[in-house]
Amino acid sequence: SLGSLIAWRGLGGGPYGGLRDGARAAGDRPSLRLRKGLVVTQLAVSVVLLTASGLLVKSLLNLERVDAGFEESNVLKARLDLDWSRYDTGEERARFYRSLLEEVAALPGVEGVTLSSRVPLDEGLYSGSLILEGEAPPPDEVRPQIGISIVGPRFFETLRVPMIDGRSLALNDDAKGTPVAVVSRSLAHRFWQGRSPVGRRISLDGGESWLDVVGVAGDVKQERLDADSEDELYLPVLQRPNLSSRILVRTAGPPLGLADAVRRVVQSIDPEQPVTDFASLASVRHASVAAPRQTVTLVGVFALLALVISATGMAGLLAFSVSQRVREIGVRIALGASRGSVLRMVLSQGLALVSGGTLLGIAGGALVSRALRGLLFQVAPNDPATLGTVAAMLLATAALACWAPAWRATHIEPMTALRND
Repeated sequence: SLGSLIAWRGLGGGPYGGLRDGARAAGDRPSLRLRKGLVVTQLAVSVVLLTASGLLVKSLLNLERVDAGFEESNVLKARLDLDWSRYDTGEERARFYRSLLEEVAALPGVEGVTLSSRVPLDEGLYSGSLILEGEAPPPDEVRPQIGISIVGPRFFETLRVPMIDGRSLALNDDAKGTPVAVVSRSLAHRFWQGRSPVGRRISLDGGESWLDVVGVAGDVKQERLDADSEDELYLPVLQRPNLSSRILVRTAGPPLGLADAVRRVVQSIDPEQPVTDFASLASVRHASVAAPRQTVTLVGVFALLALVISATGMAGLLAFSVSQRVREIGVRIALGASRGSVLRMVLSQGLALVSGGTLLGIAGGALVSRALRGLLFQVAPNDPATLGTVAAMLLATAALACWAPAWRATHIEPMTALRND
């Protein structure tokens, strides 16, 4: 690399190696300017990459702190796909689900169990449209779309989603009972504007059948942590028993420790029924930010690599500069210049390089940050804390890179330098 080449040229010889070629010093000035320009460019690239990395890290930390609306710790999830040839009626499916819920709930270490047509942050959104009783239905093409989840009894208690108004869904919300639904807070606000929706009726099929709203639940991030919560409608699985469902189990200990026990319960009800995709809900949330995490890692590796190359190049350039100025430094010291002033002289060269690279990098970083705007979450592209951290990191690295050449300059012996000349 360029940094390694400059370092080898600058650090390879002794401090007096340049004196024998002193006559060439003036001729080397264009070459020295080129080296300086390349080091400044490397520093600028480092600033750009470090700024991008810092913004992405801060964005990732903000994502990981987002309240998803449920508690994912100590929750086991698994997938159930019932065979339609054995469960071709809603009554048979509801009977299987009821037995499953009762038997899993009786397992030691189980604090709650429920079902859901999808797992938050893991699967896509099933949507539909609704109309309110007593209001003229809008045309189909402008009818508002909402998210729909089919969930089991105690869904909200198991995931610890707060109930804001009314009640949760229960075991007796089955085919024999009145069709009911629970709405999310955002859906309630959208359609009822501050009025309680509990006791009101809604329809998903244009008014052919109606559902009683029995509760309002807190908003849940269903698709992405960086997206707004969807307007959500929750329907009881025992009234709408679908073939595919997800079992969610809140456990007293590590969730995967109950996977075998849940599998045995399913097989005791139906030996031919598979249950798959066991995982903890915490791992689902972790996987939901896998792409941003990989981006942070990739950009961070390149940023650190660029910083190391820049520091190496700066150290080599300053060492080369010191080797070309040994006689000058020797004369300065012989005439009474303090070693501290020599140290400041060399460090000022490094500071000039860092200043140029930083200013150029900030300009480039501003352009890159705007390009990253779509990848950032709750972070401004010109975040002062990130820019300050990058500047401090660059200064600290530059200080370390400058130290060895500066130390060598202060330890030049005037008589030896003049004798070699």
